[in-house]
Amino acid sequence: MSSSGGAQQQQVNPAKLQAVLAKCPDLRKLGPPDKDVEVLETLGKGNYGYVYRGRIRSMNNVMAAIKVVYLKESELKETWQEVEILRECNHANIVRLFTTYMQGLYLWIAMENCGGGSVDTLYSIIPKPLSEEAIAVITYESVKGLAYFHQTKHIHRDIKAGNLLLTESGEVKLADFGVSARLSGTNLRANSFIGTPFWMAPEVIRSENDRNNWYDAKSDVWSIGITVIELADKCPPLADIHPFTALKLILQDAQPLGLKNPKKRSKAMNDFIAYCLTRDPKKRPSAEDLLKHPFLLKSESLRGRELLADLVEKAKQIRVKKKSGQRIDDDFDDDAAKYAVQPDAEVGHAPGSGDGDDEHAPGSVNVSAVAVNMNEEPPGDIKGKPIIEAKQSYILDEEILCSDFVGPHLLLGTDKGLLVADLTSTQEQQTFVFCIRGVRFKQLAVLEDYGVLVARCGKNDHVRQYRLSSIRKLIKMALTGDKGEEANGGAPGGAAAGAGVTPSPSTASGMGGLFGSRSAHQGVDGSSNPLEDFIKIPSTKDSTNFVIERTAGSIFMLVLIKNDMTLYEWAKDPYLRFMKVKAFWLPEQPRFLAIFHDGYFVRDLLVTYTGEANLVNVEDAKVTELAVGQDFKKHGGGEDGSPAKSDERWRTFDQLPIEANVFQTMRMTVRRQASVNRKIAAAVSPYQDGGTQVIPESKRRYLATFGLVTYIVDVRAQPVPNSPAFKWTKYPSKLLVVPGLYIIAVCENSVEICDIKTGEKLQVIQHSAALRFLCDKNGRLVIATHKKRRAFQVFILGATQVLLQQIAHRQAQQAHSNAS
Repeated sequence: MSSSGGAQQQQVNPAKLQAVLAKCPDLRKLGPPDKDVEVLETLGKGNYGYVYRGRIRSMNNVMAAIKVVYLKESELKETWQEVEILRECNHANIVRLFTTYMQGLYLWIAMENCGGGSVDTLYSIIPKPLSEEAIAVITYESVKGLAYFHQTKHIHRDIKAGNLLLTESGEVKLADFGVSARLSGTNLRANSFIGTPFWMAPEVIRSENDRNNWYDAKSDVWSIGITVIELADKCPPLADIHPFTALKLILQDAQPLGLKNPKKRSKAMNDFIAYCLTRDPKKRPSAEDLLKHPFLLKSESLRGRELLADLVEKAKQIRVKKKSGQRIDDDFDDDAAKYAVQPDAEVGHAPGSGDGDDEHAPGSVNVSAVAVNMNEEPPGDIKGKPIIEAKQSYILDEEILCSDFVGPHLLLGTDKGLLVADLTSTQEQQTFVFCIRGVRFKQLAVLEDYGVLVARCGKNDHVRQYRLSSIRKLIKMALTGDKGEEANGGAPGGAAAGAGVTPSPSTASGMGGLFGSRSAHQGVDGSSNPLEDFIKIPSTKDSTNFVIERTAGSIFMLVLIKNDMTLYEWAKDPYLRFMKVKAFWLPEQPRFLAIFHDGYFVRDLLVTYTGEANLVNVEDAKVTELAVGQDFKKHGGGEDGSPAKSDERWRTFDQLPIEANVFQTMRMTVRRQASVNRKIAAAVSPYQDGGTQVIPESKRRYLATFGLVTYIVDVRAQPVPNSPAFKWTKYPSKLLVVPGLYIIAVCENSVEICDIKTGEKLQVIQHSAALRFLCDKNGRLVIATHKKRRAFQVFILGATQVLLQQIAHRQAQQAHSNAS
């Protein structure tokens, strides 16, 4: 494969090229790689571009790692700075620069090939934690390179295991100098907020809001201490915390940072970590000082290169075994004593597998189409034409625990796995089949714009985050009848087709928002099995519920585990997962939870118990009990106007959704990050520029149900003056809002609709059995009822033409109002 192939031969925009060359004239001196580089294979993709392995013909065919970077004006300084720094460095523990080329708008950087990969890749592949001797050797070699780097008046600013490379012969190389600082003059300090959040020194974090807060090369020493913890625990401290929250915790003197199990490691290692993590930079040691510490000196009594070379080889063997599907042994010999220089040297799936009495084809669920008869109108209960109606109905011989949609596909969670049906297929072809077997699904939330499916599932009720692209692959495999091992987790016939159904009437058309607002085939462990393409959200074992809420700039998740609730926030690229913000202890297990926000920030968490409801302030955990207003007590007995029972309680309490046009305006005020460092952009609060645009507490509105009556209330649960009362025939379990038009209540055995402006009851859809709310999305409401034995009936309700016309008319009015 020559260097002329691939994406680098795209059409060059002359204006962009001239702008880049004008900004960095040194690029004009670089020649093309065409005749000098032979690209052999792709090694991977980094933050700035692809990395290839190839030969440099003009350097005696030396093997090189070639990073190909697309040059952007906004990132040009950082990109070229790395080249200049590498040119200036000449040390055995710093990756060597061979040469550079220019082709169009692509910069080719040919560097020393480190075939052992990064240290974080090494420790993630090897099952056991790294030995203390291996950690000492890696750290000693890294600090030698860092001490030299500091002597050349540079600060690295991104020390971590991912930026330490290994050669196949066991050498350690410091790499990735894109965010490094070159110091000049007598003031050898910097004041830029940059790096990777979990490894940042406190003085670097403070520089975000105070550019007069300078720091020096000792900030790298702090990162060395964090890296030692990372090597021992396979992750840095606070790794399960959202990076924005982690930065605040690092600044707190009372926040201890150290090994998870310090007693399992030597006193020398614990002392070395504490030595590096000295909070006062003036008292913190230099890199030169670290080389004299006993923990690093022990590496001098070891054949360090041989030790690391063996680890690199073991990692390669494990990769081969994983690729071929072989079992990975974790009992390989990692005794570091054999690497001593002298003989007397001091060396310090799951329950619910699907087996049962099913008589139908394995992998399918017996589904029968039934006539939709939910719209029987009790005389006098329905005003005018129906607003919503049942579109489809199915009877399944599985208990349905949860539901959601992935595009046109309906997902149903059961004890035995995850069922799916294509609602766009013909009536004869429509059937439910398992796309995942042997995993109990109790709760689902599909976040299509974030590319994930969140589920409370498995034998321990962990909250899992599945990659949505892999879920779509499993859906396709199940619906096409692919019976491969990959699709059914090894269960024979796991994706066999089931019986057809005939929905009546036809599927609803798209009604967007009626009821509210890596490789696609590679698993997180590097496998190609989409069943394994998920992560477990930390600290969610034995969870009993989760709630997800969107704001203008982010998305939050609140997870309940017995008497504890934990708030998580979505961490942006490169993390792309929910990470912990704060945990709260509760005196007893609540009945339900809610997240309240001001459009940007989560301000309060609602916790309701049997006898009371409390508002928990997220910032200081202060608890405020919500008093029950006289209107609730007076009308809480139901439609007959009777007062609430003495033992009545709160039934629902939800924040009213922000109007779509207001929400969109708020999203436009979210700060756009100027930093090219994605990890910095993910850690910094995006709300600072929009902080003045939050919805004030006095204007936030909520829907609260006490007994059988619902009011629009303020955050203190007091009814808003002149707001109507919404009275229900049975206790509601879920309230939905059609903005500006209706309140829809899913009650014990009915779905009831009231006018949001007057409170008038307009429609009641009754059923003889108890109703279970499953989900609402894209104008479709999914509910289920328990029939005889284990059978369940699932209904999909959607908008009638009357409601669709009302929504269209309201949207047109809003558009006209905004235009004027």
